[in-house]
Amino acid sequence: MADKMTLDAQEISTEAVMTHQVTLSIVKAPPTEIKPGAFITIKVRVTCPEKCNFKADKVQVIDHEGQVVKEVALIIPHGMDFETDPIVLKVPTLPGTYTWKAQYPEQEKAGICHLEASVPITFSTKTLHESSIVVWDVSSTVVIKDLMKFKVGVKCSADCQLTNQVIDVFNQENIKVAQAKLGQVPWEDTEGLYWTEVELRAPDLEGIYYWLVKFPEPKMGTPHLEGETAFSFRVVNPPECRVNVEVLDRKDRTRIEGASVILHPYRGQTDELGKTRLEVTKGEYQLYVSGLGSYGSYQSKITVNQDTIIEVELENSPFIGD
Repeated sequence: MADKMTLDAQEISTEAVMTHQVTLSIVKAPPTEIKPGAFITIKVRVTCPEKCNFKADKVQVIDHEGQVVKEVALIIPHGMDFETDPIVLKVPTLPGTYTWKAQYPEQEKAGICHLEASVPITFSTKTLHESSIVVWDVSSTVVIKDLMKFKVGVKCSADCQLTNQVIDVFNQENIKVAQAKLGQVPWEDTEGLYWTEVELRAPDLEGIYYWLVKFPEPKMGTPHLEGETAFSFRVVNPPECRVNVEVLDRKDRTRIEGASVILHPYRGQTDELGKTRLEVTKGEYQLYVSGLGSYGSYQSKITVNQDTIIEVELENSPFIGD
């Protein structure tokens, strides 16, 4: 008799537990293409046709290997449904297509058993392409508030076409001061170096400036790493004097083309007539001149308080045995 009573109690208990089938949906889905190793967020919603209370019930995220990578509670009512907070997940570091799933494991509460349900989460990770940036044709000195120009080139490690992709220029306070689009074709004699010329106003205070060129992640089919590079220049006061320098061969007095002339921070290079002109402010300077090839160098301290003409002779001293 006792055994019969126990069995009846078990049957009554079993009959008292009702079962409901739930459905899951992804409220906030991840992008279909993601950087390897990136973090993504999703939100999951659970619905019961009987409008049950799911508060504090668990939802799991299971990866492609069947491992539970995250378990969170349903805490946010949405009408008669319940949602999770945003779930932060790190995707695999290897490129590929993955199918994970959000799962509501079977759970019993208040005499109701909600059956297991799941929904797939499919995404792809693609190999990241690195971006290298170069800046050239930056003037060593720029007059306060004058227009300054320079060139910027960007190359993708996989030689992607970067036409019309954007570069940004940031000043020393990390404020964006210019934006430009890369051109249609790569720089001459290069493979995939897409370039543009940037034009903007120089700062209104003299000094040395260190700015950044950034290549933000472009909106392309393949993920690219953001890139950046620094460049520097000096801003000077408006010129007051002209210094004309002529560079000659000491022996035969022929003109030397391509000689470097420096009145720090001003720089120049002689033309086919062996001449260059530097526009400078008044003051004392160290003049430094050096020629190409086997030509030596020259240096001297000078004072500039008016327009000046300077003639420099360089010694041609070829290496013995060349």
